[in-house]
Order: sequence, then C-alpha cells, then structure tokens
Amino acid sequence: MPYQVYDLNPVDRIMPGAIGDPGKRVFYLQARKGQRLITVVCEKEHVAALSVAAERLLLALAGGDADQVVEPDVDLATTPTLEYPLEPIFHVGQINLGYDESS
Repeated sequence: MPYQVYDLNPVDRIMPGAIGDPGKRVFYLQARKGQRLITVVCEKEHVAALSVAAERLLLALAGGDADQVVEPDVDLATTPTLEYPLEPIFHVGQINLGYDESS
C-alpha cells in the first residue's frame, strides 16, 4: 500500500466513538477540518492511549500545573457523536500524538 499523508492541520474536531454491543464493538476515530472528514477504524486501546497522551500533553503545556488545564463543560445531551456515513479509510496499526510548538 502506498504511503499517504492526511494533513488536517489545524484540525477542527477529533471524535472517538464505538458502534455495537460490548465485546463486539468497532471503535472509530474521526478528524474533521472544514468539509474534509477522515474516519479510521481503531482498537479500544488506541482510544485509551490517545486520551492519556492528550491529558499528559495538556498538563505539560500547563507547566505541570493541573489547575491551569481547563476542562470543558460537557453537556452529554449535546455532545457530538460520530458522523455518518462511516467510511473508514484504513485500520489503525499504531497511533501517536505530537505537538509542534512552532505552529
């Protein structure tokens, strides 16, 4: 398979989600920039690792002061969900989170 790059910098939205019954769920990760939507299939462990990495990154950017990390008000009734149709472009093998201070 040829190497492909999907550049959504800066991303407008990143959304994990799962479809199906426990034990048989399929996990997805979507990223949106404007009208461009990228959907991939991933594992539950990928979503968990990305969540931990994002939390650690925000804490590091706040100089280690957890009080400076602003947690959003979450209204579960209006929380965004996965967008349909689900058309994943690939299955994630490995996922990383990075931060480019210059941009």
